[in-house]
Amino acid sequence: MGRLELLSKWNRMIVRLQIEHEISARDFAKFSWQLGIPCVALSAVVSASVFSSINESSLVWLQYVTGFISILTLILSSVQTSLNFDTRAAGHKDTAKKPGAISSETQDEIASCEDEAVLGQIVSDIRKRLDSILLDAPTLPKSTMRKLGQA
Repeated sequence: MGRLELLSKWNRMIVRLQIEHEISARDFAKFSWQLGIPCVALSAVVSASVFSSINESSLVWLQYVTGFISILTLILSSVQTSLNFDTRAAGHKDTAKKPGAISSETQDEIASCEDEAVLGQIVSDIRKRLDSILLDAPTLPKSTMRKLGQA
C-alpha cells in the first residue's frame, strides 16, 4: 500500500473517530440531563413534603410517600455521581476536537500528491499524533459504535 493510500485510509478513520466521539459526548450530556433534572425535581418535592408531613403527622401515607421519594432521590443522585456523565461527555468532546486538524492536514497532503520520499516524514508525524490522541481518548461505548454502524 502506497503512502497516499495510507493517508486516505487514515483520513477515513480519523473522520469516523471524530464522529464517534461527538456522538458519545452528545449521548453522555443527554444522560446527565435526563438523570439530573428528575433528581433536582425530586429533591424539591421531598423538601416541601417534609415540611408538610411534620405539620400534619396524622397523614401516614404522606410520610410514606415522602420517605419513598427521598430514597428515590438518594438513589438517582448516587447513580448520577457514580456514572459521572458530565466528565465523560467533556472527555469525548475534547477528543472529538483533536482529529479535525489532522484530517485537514491529511486531506491537504493527499491533494498535493507529493512524492513518496516527502510523504514518509508526513506519515510518520501523523502516526505519532494519532497515537497520542488514541492513548488519551476515553473508551467509546459499544452503543455509539452500533449507532454509527446503522447510519
